[in-house]
Amino acid sequence: MFVYRELRRYGPDPWLVGQYFPIEDATGDLDRLTNGAIVGAATLAVAALLALLIGLQHGALDPHHHLGGRGRSSGSSSTGRSTAARGCARSTMPATASTRRAAR
Repeated sequence: MFVYRELRRYGPDPWLVGQYFPIEDATGDLDRLTNGAIVGAATLAVAALLALLIGLQHGALDPHHHLGGRGRSSGSSSTGRSTAARGCARSTMPATASTRRAAR
């Protein structure tokens, strides 16, 4: 394989300056690059598949854990009324010194 460039600054006629590489040297680097890309793509596919399986398993174990629904984390009860609408003043936050003083 030849790699060369034409130079026009060093005389009236253009010069061809380059280097010869044996084809085995050039294809060895390309083979390593190709193998690295294949291993990287396979690793990414396995990681995505494992993430999907773990996510599906987590969702199957905790049916109340979903986005945008009326689960326990949204502050609602099974009747659909929020805790404030039912007149419940209990806080789920742990009591601190400042909240104990405010409650007095």
